[in-house]
Amino acid sequence: MNTIEYRALFGLISILFLRVFGLFMLLPVITIHGIEIHYATNKLVGIAVGIYGLIQSIFQIPFSFLSDKYGHKKFIIIGLIIFVIGNLIACYKNSIWNIIIGRAIQGLGAITSPSMALLSDLLDEKNRMKSLGFMGVIFGLGFSISMFLGPFIANLFGIQSLFIIASFLGLLGILIAIFIVPCPNNHILNRDVSIVKTGIYKIFFNLNLFRLNFSIFCLHIILMFNFITFPILLNNFKFLKSNYWKLYFFMVIISFICSVPVIIYLKFKRHIKIFFKITIIMLFIAEFLLYLSINNFILSLFGMQLFFIFFNIKEFLLPFLLSYFSPIGYRGTAIGIFSTYQFFGSFLGSFISGIILNNFNLKIVFLISCILIIIWFLLILNIKEPIFYTNVRFVLNKNILNSRSLIDFLINQPGIIEVLFFKKENTIHFKIDDKIINKILLKKIIINYLK
Repeated sequence: MNTIEYRALFGLISILFLRVFGLFMLLPVITIHGIEIHYATNKLVGIAVGIYGLIQSIFQIPFSFLSDKYGHKKFIIIGLIIFVIGNLIACYKNSIWNIIIGRAIQGLGAITSPSMALLSDLLDEKNRMKSLGFMGVIFGLGFSISMFLGPFIANLFGIQSLFIIASFLGLLGILIAIFIVPCPNNHILNRDVSIVKTGIYKIFFNLNLFRLNFSIFCLHIILMFNFITFPILLNNFKFLKSNYWKLYFFMVIISFICSVPVIIYLKFKRHIKIFFKITIIMLFIAEFLLYLSINNFILSLFGMQLFFIFFNIKEFLLPFLLSYFSPIGYRGTAIGIFSTYQFFGSFLGSFISGIILNNFNLKIVFLISCILIIIWFLLILNIKEPIFYTNVRFVLNKNILNSRSLIDFLINQPGIIEVLFFKKENTIHFKIDDKIINKILLKKIIINYLK
């Protein structure tokens, strides 16, 4: 990579890390610390956690379209300014309503899609996919670190300090965006990372993609159920608030250690359908153990740990499958809709658990989790075993007068499964069997044809 590419990668992953860390510090502590805030009830605490997901799910796709039209870097900076304003409102008064309004404003600035699109503009094709994958790793890292640092900071300085720190992180992100992230010379729509209007209908009615979308929707409902209830569960066992961060730290570390063999296994691309079902069964066992263990501290800890392990595995597995089930030329659209389901699931999980805790007890939350997982499992029973073809994209240097003849020529080459040409972007997308043909050989074939 050259200097511009290093600046782009460092700057954008730093921005993403700071924002994710600032957003998620609140999750492990809000039900215990948040209930002490003025006007707080369990229902309002649930809304405070989930309102971000609701607003993000509504504005993510429009924000992506606007950034494609007016410039990704501009909209990353705008999104970070919105993030800072939301945090300042949330910490302004010790009121649950300020937190709700602040979190809602945070959700307006959906910068993940613009960040991926800008990275795509600034990086050479050969470095792009690895760098986009690295962004996913950084997202997971930011989320995991926030799980134990959030409780640690809140215990020392109170819940308002989390919003103050997040504001400073947002300001740092703005400075990085302005002074480190380069401006692209030109923008070519990359359908692997950008949302395409014409593809939304196509993605919504793809059955396998719907199963993956419903999976991330259920997973994040259950995640928020658990993050709302875990602190209350620990508090019922008289577990000290000052030790929450230590518990989350060890659980996160153990879950990552357990996830590594799974990530290695996925590279072999075997029996993924069976493995997909096993992970759902293990999540059911985790939630059922939590349902049974309201009065058993050790069993509760085991259920929590089991959840963290298989949540991490599922969080890696679902995007992995999404990339293979996505139609060529519409991967970015599939990711955008997938994220919308994810954020809306986070909202519903927070909102529903807050209502339940306002009127019932913890066991009902875990019982509903179990019922939801059963519905989820039944829905994905007939999911297809993914076919592990590789998606490849080329930007052509010259206009193609007869795209039909080019496509007819290419589709008859060994190892090429599917070809799509997009005249507006002058790009050609392939689905290939990389055991037969690789990207270098494919490029040579195209060059020779165009001569």
